[in-house]
Amino acid sequence: MLADYNSVLPGLADRIVKMAEVEQNHAHRMQRWFAVLPFTGQGAAFLIALAGLAVGGLLGSVTTKRITGRIGTGMAYVAGAFGFTAPLAPAPLASLCPGHASGGPLVLMVLFCGEFLCGFGMMVLDISIGAIFASVIPDDIRSRVSGAFSAVNYGARPIGALLGGFLGSSLGLVPTLWIAVAGGVFGAALMVPSPLPRFRLQPTQH
Repeated sequence: MLADYNSVLPGLADRIVKMAEVEQNHAHRMQRWFAVLPFTGQGAAFLIALAGLAVGGLLGSVTTKRITGRIGTGMAYVAGAFGFTAPLAPAPLASLCPGHASGGPLVLMVLFCGEFLCGFGMMVLDISIGAIFASVIPDDIRSRVSGAFSAVNYGARPIGALLGGFLGSSLGLVPTLWIAVAGGVFGAALMVPSPLPRFRLQPTQH
């Protein structure tokens, strides 16, 4: 089989094997890192936040259909945008909790709840926009629209990462986190006066 790849492009089979080896080595390093990560302080905060994100995402994925059926797909998307961004506030709020430097129980609870709501909102947002795309975009241009959407969506992230790093170095971590929360909520608020919240899928489109 690998010889067939080489017939298309010389050396392609070797590049595929190396890519698989790199991915496998990365997975092994991550597994070892999680195995030795102490369940105290920052290690505990990271694992608790990750658990909250996973549980919220799972619950959001199984309840989105019920939510969209009750309030409409467009409104669910806008609500998911708020649900994904506003709950980021517990991250900077955790710095106000007693014992935040050592990852006390209150800090862990705040982070878990915040990430849980973020994961829930993220899944409602993603599933809702997928349903909207499938219903309103004609089949013959769907790939182009999806490509443009992905280019803007993922293309903005490196810019945001650079800006976040600059602000974090200049203003500090907590002020930068508050700016991120405000920016996310502001972006979600821009959709409120648009026609999107009133969008509903027709029964034949479910």
